[in-house]
Amino acid sequence: MAQGKEPPQPVVFKPLDRMGESRVHLHLEHPFVQRILGRFQAQASRGASRGSSGGGSSQDLARVTIVPDDRRGEPRAVAIGRLSLFGPGAARLHDELVAVAAPYRESKEGDHLVPRGPAEDKEAIAHLEELLVRARELPAIPPALATRLAASAEGDFARMWKHVRDEAEGRAHQAAQLLAARGEKEADDLRAILRDQRVAIEKEVHSQLGLFPELDGEAQRRAREQANAEREGMRKRLGRIEHELGAEPDELRALFAISLRRLVPVGLVYLWPVTSL
Repeated sequence: MAQGKEPPQPVVFKPLDRMGESRVHLHLEHPFVQRILGRFQAQASRGASRGSSGGGSSQDLARVTIVPDDRRGEPRAVAIGRLSLFGPGAARLHDELVAVAAPYRESKEGDHLVPRGPAEDKEAIAHLEELLVRARELPAIPPALATRLAASAEGDFARMWKHVRDEAEGRAHQAAQLLAARGEKEADDLRAILRDQRVAIEKEVHSQLGLFPELDGEAQRRAREQANAEREGMRKRLGRIEHELGAEPDELRALFAISLRRLVPVGLVYLWPVTSL
């Protein structure tokens, strides 16, 4: 081992209880994890560029699919990304697929790859899911069409990716609002629980006062000592509740705060009319 180098530390995949422990939390954004992911992504991109999918784009596109469509007569392209939101400790707070659909014009003119809006996106995804269920009933894709679309897939996806980013931006904002509302509710619920505990303990302490009169006898003495110990424990708990009320609801709310947003490409799907095969 070279001089001045620190010995390797054990790694864990769950968040640490406190900072400064002699273990390293390997989470999604850890530099080591990012280096390993980078190697896999580079390898996948090189492998895709040698295949017929037209992968290896600047967006690491490695999955292109052509689905025969026997319900509509218009070719469409659906670009799909995955939006992930992370909180403290790289905890995944939200994860969803973001899909944008647009007409595909072989002339590349007019509204070629121009999305028509969220309603079209939603309808295209529902339509795609229905076609995939019936995939075995649909005709095969001609090799010439597969080759032609594979050649244009990289550019098509790059052109649609900006629309996926815009859609993901709106989705992320909505998700952040919902997470903030949930964090606020969780904090309020915890605050109510702690306050109820405080009221119950205060009532119990008050009810025990004067419960054991100053009578002689060993049994009475032990009973008083036990009651005094219980009251002391309840008083200490009251003190802890005051501290928890001042800190824990805010800590719970902070767990729902977004510290990292990630949008990665998933793939590109062409919905191709069977009448044009």
